[in-house]
Amino acid sequence: MNIHHPPTPVEAYRLRRRARRGWLILLLVLLVGSLVYWRFIADHPQDFSDDAQHFKYGSIGSDLEGGIPYPIWRVLPQAFPELLPDPQAFRAIARQERDGLDGYRQFGFLVEANGPEPARPVGFSLRLAGVERIGMNCAICHVSTLRVTTDLDPERLYGGRAPDLEGNGQRLVIMGMPANTVDLGGYFRFLLAAAASPRFTADNLMTYVEQAFDPGLVEGWLLRRSIPLLRASLLERRAQLGDFLARVPAFGPGRVDTFNPYKLIVFRFPDDGTIGTADFPSLWNQAPREGMQLHWDGNNTSVFERNISASLGAGATPVSLDMPRMLRVAAWVGSPDPRAQPSAQERAAAIRRARAEPRPAQGQLPIPGYPFVIDRALAARGEPLYREHCAACHDWQGAYVGQVVPIGLIGTDPARLDSFTEELIANQNTLGAGQWWRFKHFRKTQGYANMPLDGLWARAPYLHNGSVPTLADLLESPGARPVTFYRGDDQYDPRRVGFRSDRALSLDGRRLFLFDTRLPGNGNGGHAYGLTLGGEDKQALLEYLKTL
Repeated sequence: MNIHHPPTPVEAYRLRRRARRGWLILLLVLLVGSLVYWRFIADHPQDFSDDAQHFKYGSIGSDLEGGIPYPIWRVLPQAFPELLPDPQAFRAIARQERDGLDGYRQFGFLVEANGPEPARPVGFSLRLAGVERIGMNCAICHVSTLRVTTDLDPERLYGGRAPDLEGNGQRLVIMGMPANTVDLGGYFRFLLAAAASPRFTADNLMTYVEQAFDPGLVEGWLLRRSIPLLRASLLERRAQLGDFLARVPAFGPGRVDTFNPYKLIVFRFPDDGTIGTADFPSLWNQAPREGMQLHWDGNNTSVFERNISASLGAGATPVSLDMPRMLRVAAWVGSPDPRAQPSAQERAAAIRRARAEPRPAQGQLPIPGYPFVIDRALAARGEPLYREHCAACHDWQGAYVGQVVPIGLIGTDPARLDSFTEELIANQNTLGAGQWWRFKHFRKTQGYANMPLDGLWARAPYLHNGSVPTLADLLESPGARPVTFYRGDDQYDPRRVGFRSDRALSLDGRRLFLFDTRLPGNGNGGHAYGLTLGGEDKQALLEYLKTL
């Protein structure tokens, strides 16, 4: 028979001490495990309480799978200055003052003085996933600047509310405006060329990272390990896109080919030889656009599907797409809630209400007003001309607004239309399979869609491929429109209604892009409307268009 004696006082003390030690070890393991999980396994996107800041710097998911470690991204211009648009200008900066952000400014990116930390341009988000990773968001294509001149009143932009100013008050920051200074094609070429360089090594890049950031032991180890993986990823993109980028004319600022990279990267199609380069559109006032034929060729009638498609084009994937943050952006730009399931009658009624008063709701992304003086008497003379020559296709209540005009009638460059193929549609409508947001609205059309003209003054250059610099040029016959002009300037020409296009350097020293309408996909023909108006009538019409 076993007889259990109670422990002696010494034994009881030892048991208690052993139990406390066990609990302390368990607590320590849990604490260390939690810290390791939080710091190196879980992902933490940088969030913002303000909707505008979230739009400019918040995540849509491109900073997860496709994100570039931020310290490495930051020093790439310093490591590969010869690959920048203007290497001489970058090298002219004193070495101790030289910063990678100066190199990224050469691509037309906007780095705000009051932006979040760590510093990066508008349109780039950050997410902590082991190391901080940077990716693009919606603002990369939909925020731009306007140079302040003596004849411009900044407070007209938002009806008396002072707008954001940048560059010591030299520029106005306009959200939702096409990013006419941003050269995404040049930026992509820089990244891919850097990855192909034999100097893209851990030893070389970590030299620059350690000088700029002084990472700790663990972060430095993680960054060093990430460099070969980053290089392999960029070289894979180079293999997918290199021949295509070498074949097509350079995009230049304010333009991108969205759907051909889709074909090559997402669906791994062979290059079909098409050119789909198109201008960035504006992003304000989305609610009344629901149900219209969207994208330049009218290939989708769902605002939200269009938004998701653009997010995937910015580097997110169906898996990495950050839907809660994407929905926040969608609501701020006025997109209808995609999770609602209205009947056909309810959806039609909501669209009618939105178009009857096509203005953003309070707190949503506003439409910028024309910031120069408008000759109201001349604009009044122009309104009936607008009703006669433009309203049927471009007014919110126009009979043909949001509908596709056949290419044989509109006559503009067909390359963008031809690039969107039936094969792409069949594959695109499989994206999101099993998800509530699965694509189902993409269709092939035979022309280009008529767009409403809200904020038209800020949407230059014009036509779907940005081949006409000003509205005054658009009212000329195609043969009289500029054959070449410079893109990427942010100084406005209120007389011709568009951005300056007559100089090779901007006031901030950027090299501007010489656009050639004779190159494939860049044609400036078609849209032969208002050409028979006399000079005075054209001026009156232009003055009215400034008011939209």
